[in-house]
Amino acid sequence: MKFTEFLLESKFYNALSVAKRVADKLGHKVVKSENGKFTTTDHTDPRPKIVPNLDRIDIEPRLKIELKKLQQQKRDFLALKAKVESGFLYGKEYKDQLSKEKWKEITQNLRDVHRQLKFLPKQYKEVYNLKEESPDTLEGSFTVDLVDSKMWLCQKLAKLLKGKSAGRIYALGSWYGNIGIFLQQAGINFDDLVLVETDQNLLDKSEKLLQPLYDEGRLLLLHQDAKDVVYEEPATVINCSTNDMDTDWLTNIPKNVLIVMQGRNNLDDVPTRTPSIEKFDDLFPLRKVFFLGEIPLKDPEVEYDRYMKIGSN
Repeated sequence: MKFTEFLLESKFYNALSVAKRVADKLGHKVVKSENGKFTTTDHTDPRPKIVPNLDRIDIEPRLKIELKKLQQQKRDFLALKAKVESGFLYGKEYKDQLSKEKWKEITQNLRDVHRQLKFLPKQYKEVYNLKEESPDTLEGSFTVDLVDSKMWLCQKLAKLLKGKSAGRIYALGSWYGNIGIFLQQAGINFDDLVLVETDQNLLDKSEKLLQPLYDEGRLLLLHQDAKDVVYEEPATVINCSTNDMDTDWLTNIPKNVLIVMQGRNNLDDVPTRTPSIEKFDDLFPLRKVFFLGEIPLKDPEVEYDRYMKIGSN
């Protein structure tokens, strides 16, 4: 009998990781039972879905590694001190290693790490009414699939630019504007970033998210439809929201401006459906095409293909 088959015979699980593996195998979700344990159920169950807290998953292992290093430093310090005090080792170089400042640094760092471990985020969180696509929240804009797709975009863009400036970058349908974070992480040079969004509330949140860029005067917030933008060159246009708008945004972009666009399949109730990469390519024609490709991704519950096309009119 396989290990996963054995797991399915149990109804309740103490560990969320085990319950999640079973839920993924069955196509179910994990919920918290009245007895405090985890169990699986289908998605029609009204109870909130239990999902691992990504903040904790990211932070806790790094803190534990740091804790082990500091504990070893403390042991090494005390062992060296014992050898020096017993006369086994002597000399100025050893006394320098046993300074009060060094001991204070080690103990203070240990206290800091213990404090951070004590106040870690919860191991899981409850999510109500999770949609198949990434949730329409700031947190939803950072789901693993969206992070992967933006990293993919920025890596390809950086490779095409070869260190040259992208000029003024226009992000159409910018949502929460976190493309600005990935552009900077990829080391892409640009003059400023223009977020184009029809929802003023989202622009306000984008300003806070990208506060350093805003304070430098390099973040511009444009509250209007993507098809009405008047572009200033040199420019680069990024549109990760092609499915959420009509195709007319493409026609008023000047010639030779670099255009980077993404779309996906598996969406029906949207203005522009792209069920295949061939359809995506046809709907967004470019005079020059530098890149056309796709990658498989998975949002909170559904597998899909993300398409990307880079070129110019």
